[in-house]
Amino acid sequence: MEEPTTWVIDPDPDWRERVERALLHAGVRVVACDGVPRPPPWKETDTLIVAANLLPIPDPPVTVIALVTSRDAAKLTAAWEQHACWCLPKDPAWLPHLPAMLTALMIRQRHALESAFYARVLEQIEEGVVIEDTETRFIFVSPRAAQILGGSPLALLGRSSLEFIYPDDRERVVAETSKRPHGIASRYEVRVVREDGTVFPVWVFATPIFEEGRFAGVFVVFRDLTHEKRLQQRALAFQRIAATIAEKRSLVEIFQRAREVLRSTVRGSVDALFLELDPEEEKLYLVDFDEEIPLHNGLRSFLGASAVDLSFPLSQIPIEWYDRLKQGHPVVSPEMRELREVVGRVFGPEVVDQGFPMHQITGVVGLPLVAGGSLRGVVVLMLDQPHVLQEDLDLAMAVTHLVAAAIESHSLLEQARYRTFALERLFQVAQATTLSMEPADLACLAARQSIQAFGVERARISLLGPNTDVLHTIADLRYDSDGGGFSPQEGKTVVSVHESPFVCQALESREPLQVVVSDLVLKERERAYLRAREIKTLIVLPMMTKGRTVGVIELGDLRSERRLDEEQLNLAMAISGQVAGVLENARLLAEARRRAIQLQTAAEITRDATGILDVGQLISRAVELIRERFDLYYVGLFLVDGSGEWAVLRAGTGEAGRRMLAAGHRLKVNGESMIGWCIAHSEARIALDVGKEAVRFDNPLLPETRSEIALPLISRGRVIGAMTIQSAQPATFTEEDISVLQTMAGQLANAIENARLHENLRRHLMELSVLYEIGQAIISVLDLRELIRVIHQEIRHFIPATHFYVALWSRDAGVLEIPLIVEENQWLYDQTVSLEGIVGWVFRRGEPLLVGDVEHESLPPGVRPLVVGEAGIRSLLVVPLILGDEVIGALSVQSKQAYAYAEQDLTFLTAVASQVAVALQNARLYAEARRRAEEMAALNAIAARLGQTLDLEEVL
Repeated sequence: MEEPTTWVIDPDPDWRERVERALLHAGVRVVACDGVPRPPPWKETDTLIVAANLLPIPDPPVTVIALVTSRDAAKLTAAWEQHACWCLPKDPAWLPHLPAMLTALMIRQRHALESAFYARVLEQIEEGVVIEDTETRFIFVSPRAAQILGGSPLALLGRSSLEFIYPDDRERVVAETSKRPHGIASRYEVRVVREDGTVFPVWVFATPIFEEGRFAGVFVVFRDLTHEKRLQQRALAFQRIAATIAEKRSLVEIFQRAREVLRSTVRGSVDALFLELDPEEEKLYLVDFDEEIPLHNGLRSFLGASAVDLSFPLSQIPIEWYDRLKQGHPVVSPEMRELREVVGRVFGPEVVDQGFPMHQITGVVGLPLVAGGSLRGVVVLMLDQPHVLQEDLDLAMAVTHLVAAAIESHSLLEQARYRTFALERLFQVAQATTLSMEPADLACLAARQSIQAFGVERARISLLGPNTDVLHTIADLRYDSDGGGFSPQEGKTVVSVHESPFVCQALESREPLQVVVSDLVLKERERAYLRAREIKTLIVLPMMTKGRTVGVIELGDLRSERRLDEEQLNLAMAISGQVAGVLENARLLAEARRRAIQLQTAAEITRDATGILDVGQLISRAVELIRERFDLYYVGLFLVDGSGEWAVLRAGTGEAGRRMLAAGHRLKVNGESMIGWCIAHSEARIALDVGKEAVRFDNPLLPETRSEIALPLISRGRVIGAMTIQSAQPATFTEEDISVLQTMAGQLANAIENARLHENLRRHLMELSVLYEIGQAIISVLDLRELIRVIHQEIRHFIPATHFYVALWSRDAGVLEIPLIVEENQWLYDQTVSLEGIVGWVFRRGEPLLVGDVEHESLPPGVRPLVVGEAGIRSLLVVPLILGDEVIGALSVQSKQAYAYAEQDLTFLTAVASQVAVALQNARLYAEARRRAEEMAALNAIAARLGQTLDLEEVL
């Protein structure tokens, strides 16, 4: 330690020199000056000897000795008044004693400095120090002890320590105090009552004091445990929060524990509200706890809503508040006017006017929940005091840091779980391809996985038709949250992409699309589309594979508005891409199988074409084969009639085909029908009931037809008919289907034409056979009725007829007589008809008449629709019986089936009629000659009898 310096300052050089010599002789370090130096160079431990007339000295050291003359009492008094510690007469007799005096002063001063140091130490230590006498009265009280007890050291002297002990703890303290006279020290915790009535805990160290073997008092050191208790309480609170986090509890449970900690540790805390931030919607959502919370109940009552529904946009928070929260800084005790304005804007004025006074809220602190550099939420701490202590604010911020870390950990854990979940979904979709390659099965699995992965209620997967703007829905599922099951949805399975504006956008952009019904940017048509389907959230995912869009996945939420975050959207597109690849592979496989079936069907039709020569059997088998192999709704085949004006149905599948065949269904060539157009233009025609070129299907016998192809039957460059191929699936036909079916139609047309040539040859031979048989019958039969029976027997094997008759003109009666009518194997005799009916028209005109359908075709002018025979006749063929230049009658066949007869039947029946006319004429002449012979014989018999008698009465 450096030796102190003695400074001698006196304007009198003689006296200054003499003092300096005396001190140097004693070995004292001396510095002599004639005046006070500027700035003062001495240290606190130095000694200053100064002439009294130079006082006061600025910033003097601790020891100051003033030099005064003994005769100058005024200067002595002034020296004392100037805070000089000591005064030395300015007398040479004192100089020899000056070093000894200086040494004694320095020792005394050092003791004083040490005492002051100890006093300062007692003032600075946290513990309070008191000394009690044997009666527990204070005889020494340190400043810190007085501060802890709430008084002053002087005021506390003489008071008993038991006065400050909490009444419930006084008995214990008395027991501890009784140990002191026996020399027993102790340590214990006790509660103390401060002068202002505040109760707080202290930790006591009491040591007995003995003097000359007698108990003299107690030395007591005590420490205020309030801060330590608070720290322990906070540490326990942190431990509870940490334990809750470590136990992987839910965020709501963590929020509940944090709320309990804030309420119990932050002084003045009324309650705490936890708000979670949705960064996409930029909204804060109030976290609703399961337990009853007065503040939440108050908000429910004021707002008339569940606390879980409470939310508000960030835009309603002042920008400076948001900036502080985003940077991780709290918003502390804002002005009540501004606070009331913000709360009123968010929750309404009732909450401010009634809620604040009800819950005694006079201050609010906003605590940010920042994790990963992003604001995740806000904790709003309600206070019953306008300000918060810094210590409590630090605690609250530490709690929010823990909660924010828990949110981040929970988010990372959820992300990890979600990634695992996502991989499972993708794996299950991939695994499904090993179980089934049916597109519908794969799509249903993908729809279920999408609903589970994204928490939506409905998923629909549709494939885009090749080279069309039509979507084929192959899976449409809805999840029943109450029953916990999936149910397929009914509705249109094929729609145009233009029906949904959102599907159009997604297909055009090839990007996922998310919309909610409350989006302000939605057009009215778009919003109406969502409302009509009761959809609050719609997510459209284009299915892409190999750079081509093959369809869409539509996810709908009917309960709430929500959006997928970036990670969920990436998963959705991954599932969409995987589903697209799987479905495309399944489609290619199905297409290959379909092509194989088509080729097999074409081969079978080719085989039948060479093996079946009966046209009816050939076309019937062909339409059934095509319908079955192509899984169609209906297949029909039309052939052009002899006039070239009508396409007549010759074969049709199912009940509808049977009924149309029975009705003689036919269509006008070059008419409005697809078949008529197809034949007239020699081109295939396809029609859909969806898309840009929608066609309405109104055949009542085929109500489920949704798409149709009309294919011309062309043989040797000539259109002989057409096929109608109909499906119950809209837009089901592709260009490849048309190509394959057209090839089969061409093969079938050639087969039909070949069969018809064979049929014509066979028919011609049969006609010759029938004409020969009729000729033979004419030669051998002369009875009119028998002749008619023979003609009917020969004709019915060649021309189907439910009714047959021959009408002969009777000049005498002026009517057409019908000797015999055949009605479905029943024989009716001797009928007559007038000339006003159809038979009369043929007789008068001498021309044949072919009526395909009596109910729908118009008759010749002036002819009444009179048909011989019973009701129900639909088609008829009447040819005149001409002998020479004279029409002697008519021959008719009739059928209950419409369009039962063709031109070739007319030609054949006309040829038959020429022979029949001769035979009938011969039979009539024979019958007339026979009748005349019988008449002559009768007259001869009468004449002979008359010649044998003359009696008049006998003659009469």
